[in-house]
Amino acid sequence: ERLERERKERERQEKREKLLKGEAYVVKDKYFKRCYYLERENGKLVLRVPKWMAGHIIGKGGQRIKKLQEFLGEKVYIETYEDVAPRKIELSFGW
Repeated sequence: ERLERERKERERQEKREKLLKGEAYVVKDKYFKRCYYLERENGKLVLRVPKWMAGHIIGKGGQRIKKLQEFLGEKVYIETYEDVAPRKIELSFGW
């Protein structure tokens, strides 16, 4: 049981490091088949996404973005841009 917990913690740490390095996606839009990654900009973690997606990432009452920030141990800034929204929204989160 202890070994299982240690293995899971190692996996979480590896995932965290990949997200912070931009090697793993934060969110994937399955409709358009696009992935969005964190970028380090002027010492800040920035996630650039289409405007229509921002609310889905933030989540109800900010719950989803808070969980991401807790997981990463850093504040994440979301920058948006205009883009066409898909007819069907189907997102998967890489964390």
